[in-house]
Amino acid sequence: MNLESEIKKSIKYARKFRGGLTRRQLFQRLITPKPCSFGNFVKALPVSLRLPRCNNGKYRKEKLEKAKRLALEAAEAITEISFIGVSGSVAAGYPKRNDDIDWLLITENNNMWKCRFKLWRWFKKKRLKHRSYGSQELADAICPNMWLEENYLTIPGEKQNLKSAMDLIMLKPVIDKGNFYRQLLLKNSWAKKYVANGYMEKIRRNKRKISERRPVGVSNIVVNWAMFLVQRWYMATKISKEKVSYHQAFFHQS
Repeated sequence: MNLESEIKKSIKYARKFRGGLTRRQLFQRLITPKPCSFGNFVKALPVSLRLPRCNNGKYRKEKLEKAKRLALEAAEAITEISFIGVSGSVAAGYPKRNDDIDWLLITENNNMWKCRFKLWRWFKKKRLKHRSYGSQELADAICPNMWLEENYLTIPGEKQNLKSAMDLIMLKPVIDKGNFYRQLLLKNSWAKKYVANGYMEKIRRNKRKISERRPVGVSNIVVNWAMFLVQRWYMATKISKEKVSYHQAFFHQS
């Protein structure tokens, strides 16, 4: 496939998700297994090319600011949270007014399910809109739909697809206690097969070293296992295509 064909394919993909694009965004989100320079990309742009436009920029700004503010508060209240990134339509830059705000969270090892319970309790205490498992989408509600532990950042093989690769490079880190976004990228180098430009650019921009993490006590592991078993039991009759395990949880079906 030549560069012009890849450009057209990428625009078609963005329109599928109601996405507006600038030339720079199109370059970053170009669906290609081989990276190219921005200069060569511009030369390959068809003369008659019309990029899809999006008028939802104001919603993105409002939602992103809210996501950052709440992420700071949540990470302060729940110290085992290592990373929070905004994903979905807000990260992509074209949310609708009624879209919720998707979060990807990374926690300290053997703390994920305890963190998930603490976050739920924190939402309740603050009376914040949040999207719980199986509920309908609510405007501006926080939707923590992807959970990973620090040592388990590789996305499972069945989810290693174009949408996951695109979500990975569009992710907007708002809390990162040890440059876990870089580690997330490195552990998912398969994404380069789909969006080579965006992947390589993100790798170049995230060069900080990962900080050392504190050890987890046995009692904490016991509590986390208990939290996992209780929550897994609660979700047993509700799970369809979602993937849930002790170290990772994906509450979306892509």
